[in-house]
Amino acid sequence: MAEDEMMAGAAYWQGLVTEGQQAKRVPRFEDRLWLARVLSLLKTADHMASGGILPVPIPRLAEFPMRPNLRAFQILAGNQRASAILKAPTGCGKTDAALAFARANQAKNGRLIYILPFQASLNAMFKRLVQFTTRPDAVDNDLVVGISHAKNLEFLTMFFESAEFGRGQEPPYDARSLKSLAREVYYPVKVSTAHQVLRFLLYGKGWDSLLLELADAVMIFDEIHAYDPRVLGFMIGLMKILRERFNVRFLIMTATIPTFIITLLQEHVFHDAPAPLLSLNPSESTDRAIIERHRHHVVLHDTCILDHVSSPGSLVVIKDRYQHGFTQLFVCNTVGTAQRVYELIKNDPSFDRDHVLLFHSRFNARDRNSKEERVIPGKRDLPATRILVATQVVEVSLDISYDFGYFEAAPIDAMIQRMGRVNRQGESRVDVTTLPNVHVFTKREYDGLIYDKDVVSRSIEHLRRLANHPLLEAEWDAVVDAVYPGFSTSEQAEFDHALRYQGIDGFADRFEAGLQQEWIAEIIEDVDHLIEILPAVCMAE
Repeated sequence: MAEDEMMAGAAYWQGLVTEGQQAKRVPRFEDRLWLARVLSLLKTADHMASGGILPVPIPRLAEFPMRPNLRAFQILAGNQRASAILKAPTGCGKTDAALAFARANQAKNGRLIYILPFQASLNAMFKRLVQFTTRPDAVDNDLVVGISHAKNLEFLTMFFESAEFGRGQEPPYDARSLKSLAREVYYPVKVSTAHQVLRFLLYGKGWDSLLLELADAVMIFDEIHAYDPRVLGFMIGLMKILRERFNVRFLIMTATIPTFIITLLQEHVFHDAPAPLLSLNPSESTDRAIIERHRHHVVLHDTCILDHVSSPGSLVVIKDRYQHGFTQLFVCNTVGTAQRVYELIKNDPSFDRDHVLLFHSRFNARDRNSKEERVIPGKRDLPATRILVATQVVEVSLDISYDFGYFEAAPIDAMIQRMGRVNRQGESRVDVTTLPNVHVFTKREYDGLIYDKDVVSRSIEHLRRLANHPLLEAEWDAVVDAVYPGFSTSEQAEFDHALRYQGIDGFADRFEAGLQQEWIAEIIEDVDHLIEILPAVCMAE
């Protein structure tokens, strides 16, 4: 906050207090905003001074080098000087495009906020951004990246104790301190869930810190379509406020967003100046190589994944692929089904148990983080995961690639994301012109409460038309729009209810320094309404 703003605001409030004896006045929004900023600065200064912590200078993102040989669409994102929507296939380098965009659009002292829907993808992006913001020639690098989700303490503890970061030395940071700093106005770059930034809109605990962090920021929203209609309504409302009142620039990027959601974004967030839709350019050779590649060849099986894995004939094929060094990914819709598939494979003596991994969201924090270390490539001291059995946790923004995929049927956008973990860069040894590398099982196990049955049925129907031949990336767009022409009646009601929330349309009138709604914290921290129970063997820890 500039000194002249501080002085003008102080003078205004002094005058308001003086005349308050004569008549009540409701301060202007600008003055209430000034007061909220001052209160947040004082609170942050008090917390950090009490801990003996100095703020990290906000770096210019343009000072950090990009990877060489960027593709044309990534360069295009880096030349954009306003909010934009980027639509590009999985595995083509959207993260590099996002970093190029952030470098070009960072305001003076502006921060970078990267929003992702799932914990595993948040953890992976944190590692990527730490790598991006670490200068290899510097003697001492400040940690400028923070991570904000409900399990960040466990993740940070393991990350800074790992050889990946500390190279076997004493951990350079205290994880508990870093977790606490994630609540303060400290990190210039932050990876976060959508629910965490919604504190600002809903006046949850810590919203005043977000007031300072979000102003003039660059925000990256990755796979925004993954949220339910209610959360999407809140997020679109939040973006509208941040763009109009706080000079925030957005890059909204996705591989599978339906056209109707793009229309909603244009109507509600960018109503006065439509955001450009960035995509791959077939006239550019680097983009054309992605557009014309064949990564996937899909075959549908009218059976369930458990029957397939337990079938002697199918199991022989899985074993043969394993013995020839091919990697295989199984994605199930529920934890229970994933556990049963894993047991069938793990207990077969043909497979080395060190090569088979089960990964889902219900492990305790220690086990989950150790499994993430094996899921993400590049850990030389860990056994190679040649068969991964997982749930939806692998769907978004994980840079992993397997030769073959076996998937329970799900909504088409989820299946496309799952396929994005198979032959991700188009460099698999599998010849997809002759051999299917993606197997989809149309009969599912116990997932009626997870996915809308009508959406899954439409997805299967349209997927059948694309089965049994090598696929081009462009073929998916029409399928996504056919499956998702718009919200259902009930979904539309949820979206509209969230978008009409009084804190959105009436933001300026309702805005109040010091306001806090305690119940919001419970919703934010416990979005799935589950109580986690540790097994007794973990009691000692």
